[in-house]
Amino acid sequence: MDQIEEAPLNSIYRAMDLVSGPDELLYPKNIALMMFNYRPEKFFPYSQIEIVQFPNGLGDPVFYEKPAITGPIYVQIQNALEQLQNMVLKEQIYKLPDRAQSRRVWNYPQNWRFSQRIGHDRRSRNRYSNH
Repeated sequence: MDQIEEAPLNSIYRAMDLVSGPDELLYPKNIALMMFNYRPEKFFPYSQIEIVQFPNGLGDPVFYEKPAITGPIYVQIQNALEQLQNMVLKEQIYKLPDRAQSRRVWNYPQNWRFSQRIGHDRRSRNRYSNH
């Protein structure tokens, strides 16, 4: 850890392959702009995720469009997965007549739920939240 704190930023950026060019004129690579820039759409127009729901199937003209998800790509992915989880995952609760407990059934296996597949950084999600 001490090596990282003492190393010049240019060498850290190069080691992570985030920049190119001579030290006098470094250029960020696309991955650096997509991952670490608060507004990557300045460099990549329409770099956003759009979610559309067709409640009656694709042939029906009725659809619901969610607000576009913007921000660094990792924030876009987290927010998109969270919205999909809210839209797609459904839980049915059955009260069993002979037991005190209820039975819960999901339309997807519980160990496959979106929120368990990707780490949530609450600070980042709140900072870039579109909802």
